[in-house]
Amino acid sequence: MTPRILVLRGRHSPHEELLLAVSTVSGLAYLIGSPPPMSIAALMPRPIVYIWAIGLLISGAVGLAGCWWRGAYERGIEFEKAGLLIGAGAMLIYGTAAFTFGGWRALLAGGIVLGWTAANIIRVAKLQGHLRELSKL
Repeated sequence: MTPRILVLRGRHSPHEELLLAVSTVSGLAYLIGSPPPMSIAALMPRPIVYIWAIGLLISGAVGLAGCWWRGAYERGIEFEKAGLLIGAGAMLIYGTAAFTFGGWRALLAGGIVLGWTAANIIRVAKLQGHLRELSKL
């Protein structure tokens, strides 16, 4: 029987890291006073806007920590997954608010954000596949 060899591509994805960094900076900006998007401000009470901004900040920070984790590989993947899932939730809130508030005028912004949501979920599925392969070794 030949030994199983698992080849993992590099974990770092510049696009993912950029979006996680944008999430971190955006969440922090909204928390320290930058006005939130009009759709969010119009549809949600101020405490919920703060929770949404905290979600952005945490998702980016936790996701980046997972991407750059130097300890156990599996733990880094779990952090990355957590950040991506929190981010998907925050982006889904924004995308829904954008379409609810702006209708078809929000097609570009809402579409980009919902695409970002889908990309996060797809990446989580791929990371889960990596974890399954690692557990078979």
